[in-house]
Amino acid sequence: MFISHDLRVVRSICQNVVVMQAGHIVEAGATEEILHNPHHPYTKQLVDAATSYNLG
Repeated sequence: MFISHDLRVVRSICQNVVVMQAGHIVEAGATEEILHNPHHPYTKQLVDAATSYNLG
C-alpha cells in the first residue's frame, strides 16, 4: 500500500489506485484508467489539479 496525493508518483509506481474522500472510497481501478477517465467529481478535481502541474 502506498498513500499519496502526488498523482505523478502514484502513476509511476502503482498499477491500481483507490481514491478516497473524507475517509470513504469514491473510485477504484487501474491507475491509467482512473487518471485518463475519472468518473467521480472528486477524482476529476484531483486529476485536473495534477494536470495543471503537468501530470504528463
